[in-house]
Amino acid sequence: MVTIRNHYLPKFYLEYFLPKKEPRVFWVYDKEGGEPRAQTPVNTGIERHLYNVIWPDSSVDDYIERKVFGPIESIAKPIIDRWLKTHRISESEIPKIAAFLAFMNTRVPRNIETIREVGAVLATCLMKDLAKKPEEIKKYLSRLKKEREIKEIKSIKEMQNILENFEENFHVSMSKKPAMAMSLLLTEEVDRQLLNMNWCIYRAPRDSFFITCDSPLVCFVLDKNGMATFGGGFGLPNAEVTFPLSPDECLYLDRKQTNAYRAISKKIVKEINRRTAWMAERFIISMIRTNCVKRIVEESSVTIKEPKMDKKKLIQIFKSERLSG
Repeated sequence: MVTIRNHYLPKFYLEYFLPKKEPRVFWVYDKEGGEPRAQTPVNTGIERHLYNVIWPDSSVDDYIERKVFGPIESIAKPIIDRWLKTHRISESEIPKIAAFLAFMNTRVPRNIETIREVGAVLATCLMKDLAKKPEEIKKYLSRLKKEREIKEIKSIKEMQNILENFEENFHVSMSKKPAMAMSLLLTEEVDRQLLNMNWCIYRAPRDSFFITCDSPLVCFVLDKNGMATFGGGFGLPNAEVTFPLSPDECLYLDRKQTNAYRAISKKIVKEINRRTAWMAERFIISMIRTNCVKRIVEESSVTIKEPKMDKKKLIQIFKSERLSG
């Protein structure tokens, strides 16, 4: 049977955030506003045909969901179950969980949308770069004329002006499927960086708890000016990675600490929850409904309107690579 409802948050993972008593539901907060909703794992973190390929004959190929994510989740679940029970991380099991976490970074809508943003910026840079090469423009226009894509060739100057002002003349958007494929291609590099970090299980005190979200693997980096960056930078020496495992436990990875288990303060739990909320694309998940979580959601809701990547930095990277190339 073909899987139509693709879970980008595995059902088994979401079940860790259910209360132990009835009713077995958690609370989903939306950065776009409104009251939190009581939901079950089966109806949370899903998108129709997110990973599926729909062929011209309307047949659906769910290979990625069935043959990639399914087996990885089957391997990860018993390991995480054991870690939550014993609070002990087995070194031999880290590579398996690293692969699971890497996909939890690249398979979620937030990372797919990030790739779409990057694609649009780079396409614009390429067109503006082309504006500086009249001979290439001439060849390009001649080919279009030959292939009858255009009826008449515009002047080189006119085309240069159009390309120099590309953003004013065109709206560039990358399709979701190619962006999803490109996002998944980054999994191996994320996996490699996670394996080069120290792994620790953080335990929350009794009077606090961890929340999770629709993009639960959080990479947090402070630059030299004290500005925080979320989502990228896994390879940086000061990167801190968190992944909530349950309301009581959270994985913490960095390149400094050497503990494998640590009981932490309420203050640290609050900071990790704040990072989780800021990383969320849209939805934040809490075991219980509280004003504390509501405030964190309201504070982090500004990210809804913000780009995920620094456009100026992307352009600088593109220009430097073009010059070095």
